[in-house]
Amino acid sequence: MKTWLKWVLSILTLCIFLFIAAFFPLQQHQDTTHELTPTFSEIELDFTHQFTKGTFPFLGGAVIDVNNDGNFEILIGGGEGQDDVLFAYNNEFTRLSDLGISDLSATYGIISLDVDQDSDVDLLIARHNGLFFYFNENGKFTKQEISLNLEANSVVFSAAPGDINGDGWVDLYVSTFVNPENFKSATYNDPEHGKENILLLNNGDNTFTDITKTSGAAMDTNTFLSVFLDLNDDGWQDLIVSPNTDTVRIFKNNKDNTFTEQARPTGYGFWMGLGIGDIDQDGDQDFFFSNAANLAPDFLFQGDLKDEQQFDGDWALLRNDGNFKFTNINEEQGLTDMEFAWGAMVEDFNLDGYPELVVAENYIKWFAHHARKFPGRLFVNDAGNFIPVTQQAKVSNYHFGMGQLLVDLNQDGYMDFIQLNMDGPARAFVNDGGSAEYEVITIPDNVESLGKTFTRNGVSKVFVPGEGFMTDSAPQMIFREE
Repeated sequence: MKTWLKWVLSILTLCIFLFIAAFFPLQQHQDTTHELTPTFSEIELDFTHQFTKGTFPFLGGAVIDVNNDGNFEILIGGGEGQDDVLFAYNNEFTRLSDLGISDLSATYGIISLDVDQDSDVDLLIARHNGLFFYFNENGKFTKQEISLNLEANSVVFSAAPGDINGDGWVDLYVSTFVNPENFKSATYNDPEHGKENILLLNNGDNTFTDITKTSGAAMDTNTFLSVFLDLNDDGWQDLIVSPNTDTVRIFKNNKDNTFTEQARPTGYGFWMGLGIGDIDQDGDQDFFFSNAANLAPDFLFQGDLKDEQQFDGDWALLRNDGNFKFTNINEEQGLTDMEFAWGAMVEDFNLDGYPELVVAENYIKWFAHHARKFPGRLFVNDAGNFIPVTQQAKVSNYHFGMGQLLVDLNQDGYMDFIQLNMDGPARAFVNDGGSAEYEVITIPDNVESLGKTFTRNGVSKVFVPGEGFMTDSAPQMIFREE
């Protein structure tokens, strides 16, 4: 077939697909109902994120106890030229004064953590113009920029807090991304396009040494987020990375400020959100990674992939088999051919011991999603099997969803969540609860707690700030009491 004819047929196929996607988008896996489904009531927050061209549409969020009174506040990042906003909750949301946090540069990833060991919870904020500490001194914040050797034409999306050498000071793995002006979709192998992530070792005073080149964890790949988590129970925090156009990466901590990459558990995809939880009650943490999924035909996503690089467009649900081995069980769980998704969280909303999965959907730069949006997803976990129950749970979100913040807002022992949107209002979904007896553990939001495991009645949870998508949920664990 002549080259010009191939191009004509390709363009025609694309036009037909886009027409169908724009006007007849349907979820391939329809909702059902289930007796275990948790239900929620909505409260709309007085905040709508503003996306400005020249920046990325993302926004960070964090749950923080600003003044150590035992009550959590909600921080939501603004777009370029828009202030961040801080809310208190007491049966309703109330805006608080700025407290020295806001900046008119677009806000991306946010972490709340006591980094200076004074018992006040500080903030680590990635913005379009850099990475910053906000040190909390009796409820007021002082800004300090973190020096970075950023590559040209790059921005910081998020920073994973960890303590890779066990010295009690926070170390940072900084996820970077090519800036909007130079971004090209489906670009896997252009060395100028992928930007190098940065590993910072704390000098013991919240200044840092860049050990990226010697660490074994260097990556020239645009990355949304990363987390530190001990995967082999040796007491040393390993590294998990969710990159945009690459494979999911996992690095073992060698206990000497270096890492060794392990077998790659996925193919090449658009890995974005990362949810962590023990989905099968076997005592270790499993991973969920969101992806572009069925946004468009695979050939549109393959870009400059080489023949030996396998494209992987579906969501990934990685069962942890131990010793850095993972099995993708998305097919057996019915999670293939799903929708384009961003942030995700794994949490036991109904207190039956098996965590549910909540996923944010829709792409603000995809015109079909402006014509018709998906509602996002909530899957109830029935003894290790995920069942889609979004409508029954009453958590549909017909906006450009981004990430979730987990927090027990009304202190009833059932976890609630706040849905952050790239457009549209932020929305709180308050769990309608149940009759289960429960135990709530409030974790000290400090470096010593990073990666700590809590187990009750055979259910294990790990404190991992920064999971989800540029968000940091409340330092709370809720367990059912037998």
